[in-house]
Amino acid sequence: MSVKREYKEFTDINWGRAQPVLRDYFALVARMNDRHLPEGFKREQYGEVSYDGQSYPLMRIVSKEWNPALPSAMIAGGVHGCEPAGVEAAMTCINEVLPELSKQFNFAVYPCISPTSYEMDRRWNYLKQDPNRNFKEGTEVAECQLLIDAAKQIGPVTILLDLHESLQKDAAAMRIQARDLGRESTWEKIPTGYFIYEESPANENGGWHRIGPQIVAAAARFVPPCTWPEIAGDRNDGGVIYYPQGISAGSDYTVPTALPDYLKHIGLAGHAFTSETPDLLEDGRVLNVDQRAAGHVAAVRAALKAVRDPKYPRPTI
Repeated sequence: MSVKREYKEFTDINWGRAQPVLRDYFALVARMNDRHLPEGFKREQYGEVSYDGQSYPLMRIVSKEWNPALPSAMIAGGVHGCEPAGVEAAMTCINEVLPELSKQFNFAVYPCISPTSYEMDRRWNYLKQDPNRNFKEGTEVAECQLLIDAAKQIGPVTILLDLHESLQKDAAAMRIQARDLGRESTWEKIPTGYFIYEESPANENGGWHRIGPQIVAAAARFVPPCTWPEIAGDRNDGGVIYYPQGISAGSDYTVPTALPDYLKHIGLAGHAFTSETPDLLEDGRVLNVDQRAAGHVAAVRAALKAVRDPKYPRPTI
């Protein structure tokens, strides 16, 4: 079902008007054509955003038949348009992972959540809003509200993977964002290795069921893990930042909220991850988009493998 929301009160529309268009979102949508999808899946428009008279359909790829007896997975990319490896990894998952596991999982894939960010190659949308800090009750960010509504239509998923990047060019944008929020930036140094945020379901012993190390090990075949003891002030445990246990008081992942944290908070995700690939490694090597996307795809495969393990608990969401 398509839901159209037009927001008349702009935050900073002149910022969007000043940005060049560097990518074609509609070409990406064309790649999601039903004729190109694996058997058992369909493309759905879950909403639309409109800026300056240009409308952007918001698309997802979902299982045609949602089997409640199977675990379910949500894969998201393009929350930040300047992080294209997440978008490309989501597209690769559609073409390669979904057909392999169509009988073992229900899937909902959102390849590009923020179309104008993607076109402008920017962290922010056309109104200079950061979707990744605005998944919350009563959000004023159209892309966030429409995604939340779409997730509610499907219902709780066993596992959610939000595919991001930590790029060296992000430092300046993060400083600007911190200034606008009236706080100090915790991202003066951008990590030079792969890492994830893991928000786990509780296990039967009162602890946490964690699969982050398995995911980091799989991604390491393509992208080595970050070895820093802290990342933006948060505790790094071998490439995994456990949420909320490893989060510092001033972390960017406290308030406002990112997609995995919010959907877990409202009961729509049992196990939630933010996957972060770097463009620069500790040894000075630079990774291109395809290499970074390969790290994400390996992470997704490892997460889904862990869920298929008979020992994986079926969390109460």
